[in-house]
Amino acid sequence: MKITKKVLFRGIERHYSEFRFESSKLSPLDYESFFLFPLIKSNLKGKNNIKVSEVKQNNSFVMIIKKTYIFCCFQLIISHLVFAQGSNSKLWYDKPAAVWPEALPIGNSYMGAMIFGDAQREHIQFNESTLYSGEPDATFKNINVRKYYQQVTELLKAGKYQEADAIVGKELLGRNYQAYQPLGDFFANFEHKKSISNYRRWLDIGTATAYTEYTVGNTKFKRQYFASYPDHIIVVKFTAEGSDKINCTLRFTTPHITTAKYEAKANILKMNGKAPYFVQRRELEQVESIGDQHKYPELYEKDGTRRADAKNILYDTTKEGRGTSFESQAKI
Repeated sequence: MKITKKVLFRGIERHYSEFRFESSKLSPLDYESFFLFPLIKSNLKGKNNIKVSEVKQNNSFVMIIKKTYIFCCFQLIISHLVFAQGSNSKLWYDKPAAVWPEALPIGNSYMGAMIFGDAQREHIQFNESTLYSGEPDATFKNINVRKYYQQVTELLKAGKYQEADAIVGKELLGRNYQAYQPLGDFFANFEHKKSISNYRRWLDIGTATAYTEYTVGNTKFKRQYFASYPDHIIVVKFTAEGSDKINCTLRFTTPHITTAKYEAKANILKMNGKAPYFVQRRELEQVESIGDQHKYPELYEKDGTRRADAKNILYDTTKEGRGTSFESQAKI
């Protein structure tokens, strides 16, 4: 038997909206819930928080991140799952990750996640393999290699390497390529009223599965994280064994704040936005010092002067604007 609960969130405001998940409305005592993340595209507005509470003991939440095309979607569904494990190749830690390099990585070659494993505030940073800044047709193409090929070749044969290098640098090189972008972060804030004990987290290299485990009072809480390549999903399962219940607040954030929108409606939490349409990794002064202004029409006028809106990261906030669109969705 499957039971599905849904919550939808949209909006650029970082406000809190709550969805109360009441276990008394669920008929099976033995259920599991999980997030399913297919990829879709839409324009959304609203808020970015889900409240999940009053969940009976021995029940669990499972989050699945799934890739379909370029867009990312989270869906929370209640269902029964079977998990396999077994390996002696484990990396163990006795405290949560404090910084990104300390988080545990999982992935399926399409999407990846870094698991921080904090007992009170789970943080999962996730990305998708095709989310880059830039536009396919927006690049510098005015390079004439043929014009300078013979001259450079003769200089190299004559051992005049510095002169050849100067011509290559000025006339034959393109511009900086665009930058890979993070997609966003998913947070689960728990409401543990008692102190945390027996904390540990680990990555089982043999099964490519990560875990977080700790005790609050007489209740053992456990989280399990893994990625499936055939299904193109990432799964996170939350379980409680004891008298306490799973009470938590779920929300999305993204570093692309300028274009981010959130929606909370019925039973779905959504976040969507756009990656920058242009990223310049060099300082503008460096671009100008080597005379490369003509390669960056996003930043400079034709005469080489800076545009009024020139900066290293540019977003297009118009409805049909430039930049790769993405969406993440949580459905309960």
